[in-house]
This record gives sequence, structure tokens and C-alpha cells, in this order.
Amino acid sequence: MALRTFGMNTAKAARNFAIAIAFMVFGAVGVTAQNTGTVTGLVRDATTLAPLAGAQVSVEGTGVGGLVNNVGRFLLLNVPAGTQTVNVTMIGYGAASATVSVTAGGTATLDFEMREQALSLEGVVVTGTAGQARRREVGNSIESVGAADIAVAAITDVSNVLQGRAAGVSISGTDGQVGAGSEIRIRGNSSISQSNRPLIYVDGVRMENDALMSADEGAAGTMAIDGINPNDIDRIEIVKGPAATTLYGTEAAGGVIQIFTKRGSAGAPAWTVTVDQGMQRMGHQGPQTAADVKAMSNYFTRNNPDVYPTGDYNVDYLLPEGDIGNSNGLRLNDCASGDPMSQYPTIDGYGAEPGCPESGSWFRDASMQRYNLSVRGGGETATYFVSGRWADEQGVVDPQGQQSYNLRTNVQFQPMDGLDVSLNNMYTKRNITWIPNGNNASGLFLNVLRGERGYTPGNDDSLVMFNDIAT
Repeated sequence: MALRTFGMNTAKAARNFAIAIAFMVFGAVGVTAQNTGTVTGLVRDATTLAPLAGAQVSVEGTGVGGLVNNVGRFLLLNVPAGTQTVNVTMIGYGAASATVSVTAGGTATLDFEMREQALSLEGVVVTGTAGQARRREVGNSIESVGAADIAVAAITDVSNVLQGRAAGVSISGTDGQVGAGSEIRIRGNSSISQSNRPLIYVDGVRMENDALMSADEGAAGTMAIDGINPNDIDRIEIVKGPAATTLYGTEAAGGVIQIFTKRGSAGAPAWTVTVDQGMQRMGHQGPQTAADVKAMSNYFTRNNPDVYPTGDYNVDYLLPEGDIGNSNGLRLNDCASGDPMSQYPTIDGYGAEPGCPESGSWFRDASMQRYNLSVRGGGETATYFVSGRWADEQGVVDPQGQQSYNLRTNVQFQPMDGLDVSLNNMYTKRNITWIPNGNNASGLFLNVLRGERGYTPGNDDSLVMFNDIAT
């Protein structure tokens, strides 16, 4: 009897539990349905009224969203009741948004017309590495240097613009003379057999980036990029890493440098004048540096028993007593100026006379002057930017130096809607005078170390070795 009573109570409890569960489930659904609604609508092109299939539609702050179907319609379910903001985005079109009032259990209708819009740096860009990303999120692949960075210092050429202003970009000069170019490397070398120079584009046109070398000047060379007037540059974009190779091909393994020059703007003519003037002077050389140079200058006479009876190297350090050298060692006042580094030959004959000049020093105070003038302006249909620069830079050894002339004209014209015409012209001329350098046979500094210290230009009797040979 007890067992029978227990069985009846168990069946009744199970039935009551099932009813409670069903009430909870369907009751919750009813409550949800009472607090949400539906949003539907159409998304079309504002110009052609064609449906924009694939556009993304979302309700702001709710996590509710969906895609537009092939006929341009969308349906959003379970949208919380109340005033909601609906956003629509699609690549190639400007984002659209609108507010709608959603009633519980009701359906709200909302249509959108979207207009085409060019991609901007704030929009979506192709990086070449992982598809698409926002411009601000690919800083590791794209570096930018703007006109504001250029204006803070006196910049001589484009290579100086990049020096220290772009991460991962190294600049190394081919020579210390005025006008010498620089080797540019982006994230180091990438090949042991191919060129490691980056590709260079100016306003979308590729520029030659090979060095123009001269055998007479040793390793010195010029770069075409340095012929661009830095004052004409609006911004420089540097594409690094795999993105450069993917977008520009294997030639861009060394990276890509894109230079964008300034453009005109609507309004009255705006004139800009820039003047840079300065001077270069050889820095002070310490006694040890001077001693080493003097020792090298006696290299070919150190084994002469008449000059060095012991056959040893000549003295190349300061003596303990404080006296600098001796008659066969260092003489820092060989030239009238007393300049420790003044033992350099004349320019005449490309260093054939390793004596002292009449001025007492082979170096000079080299002047530098640059003058730049530009104007920009335009109207509703046409804008212009015109600039010119003249520069004269001397080297510390006469007659080394360069003169350069730059002229640029950028004109934009819009004769009708949908048609833009651009005319970009650049003229550059550089007159560079270099002295023989490096370890070639006519190298200026190399020959002075081979020559006699006490030689005076025009006085062959002062050459001890010459007299020995003659007799």
C-alpha cells in the first residue's frame, strides 16, 4: 500500500514539473517578443538606384546585424524596442546611418541610399600581407614624413629628409664631398646578389635610383632623388616589408619610397620665400690624429738610413717631455698657419705638388646659400603650384662644390565633372665639382701622404728625395 501511494505521488510531481518548465520557456519567449521588434528596409545606390547586395547593416550597441540580399533588402530580428540607430557600410561607399523607432512586436521600415566615395587613409587599404586593414593599423608597413617635418630644419636634399625621421630607414653617404649621394636602405639588405635600393615614385611616376659614379672621384656618386627640391615635397610615404613586394613586385624587395609634391589650392596667390645661409669649417684635429697623419706621410722615407739610421718607424706620439716630435718626426707647424692637418697638396695637377699653399692651409671656410621662391593658388576649376630654387654650396677644399637649379610647375584642371587633368613638370640642373678622392692613383689625400713634408710648390730643390735621385 505504501509503494502504491509513492508511485502516484511521483507521477503527479513529474507532471507538475513539466508544466512548470513549459510555462517558463513559453513565458520567456512571450516576454522577449513583447520587448523586441523587427527592422526591415532597402539599400540602394543613390545615383543609379541599383540594389547594393552585400552591404552590412547593424543596430548600434546591440550586436544585431545582417547583410543585404541580392535584391537590396535586409531584415533584422529581435531589435530591442525603443529608438535605435541603424548603420550601413560598404566598401566604395560612404557610411550611412539613421534612427528608427522600434515598437515591441512591431516592424519598422527604413530605406538607405548610399553614395560612392573614394577610399581614404581612414578607410580600408590593401596591405598585401593579410588582406584589408585600416590605415592607422598598418604603421609597421607604412611610414609617413610630412611637410611639417621638413620645415623644421635646413634640408639640403631628399636623403637628409629621411635621415632620422623614418623608422627602419638607414642613410649612408657615398662620400663626404658636397653633392655626393646617399645609399638608402629600408630594413637592411634583403639580397646578396640583387639591388637592395628601394623603388622611388614621384607623383606616381617611377624615378631612376641607380648611382651615377665617376672613376676620377673614387666612391663618390650622385643620386637622382637628390635633384628634387625638398621645399616642393608635401609628404613622403615609405612602404616596408612584404607589403612592398606584394604590391609592387619583386623589384620592391628593398621597399618603396613614394614622394608626393605640393599642389595648388583655391584662393588668392600665396607666396613663400625661404633663405638658407651658412658656413662649413674643418673641425679641430687632436694631436694624436695629426701625429698619425704625419707618420703616414713619412711612410716612404722611414727606411732611408740617412733619415732614419735605425730603420724604425718615425715618432707618431707626443714625447714624454711634451715636445711634439723632432726633425725627423712630427712637425705640426710645417705650414705657416700651424694647422695640424694642413699638409695637403694644391689642386693644380690633381695633387701633384704635396706642399703648403700660400695661405698656409689647404682648407677654407666653405659658404652655403640657398634661395627658394614658390607660389600657389587657383580657382574653382584650376589650381597651380610653381616654385624655383637656386643653391650654391662650397666644399672645404677649393674648388670643390656644387650649384643647383630647380624649377617645378604643378597644374590641376577640371574642365568638366568627372574629368581631371594634371600637368606636373620638373627641371633640375646640378653643376658639381669634385676633387680626386679615394685610393685611386690621382687621389688628392693619398698623394699628399706619399709626398715630401717640406716641399714648397714651385721649389723642386726642397725635395730631398728628388735631389737624391738627380745626383
